[in-house]
Amino acid sequence: MLARTFLTPEQLKISPKAHRALVLCLNAMERGELTHVDVSNPTFVEESGTNFTGHFNMAEWNAERSCGTVACIGGTAELLGEMDFFEETGANFALENLFYPVLHNTSLNDITVEQAHEALVNFLTTGSARWQEVLKEG
Repeated sequence: MLARTFLTPEQLKISPKAHRALVLCLNAMERGELTHVDVSNPTFVEESGTNFTGHFNMAEWNAERSCGTVACIGGTAELLGEMDFFEETGANFALENLFYPVLHNTSLNDITVEQAHEALVNFLTTGSARWQEVLKEG
């Protein structure tokens, strides 16, 4: 298999630390370390979990729940990369769209790890998550 070529942090307009964290998140997805959990009726324990448990949901940035810490792409990347996107990056529309996609026919709760993986690969290789294509929204 050919190695993928990602855009550089400079091309993506993010810090090297943020870039590394996103690649760590992608690697965890590819190793099967993330499991989608439904958070439509969860019980909160406390906000801002600090332990990576591999629970994934695009509707949660990083929240401690009864099942463990549930996080989206950005929250998972922060946990794995031991960094904070809000401190590391400035305003970046493409990165915000990766983390907070504007969707018409899909709930953030329903986005699978596989779909998020595809969007993250898109972002790292083209600079755009292309959620509408990933989710086949028109």
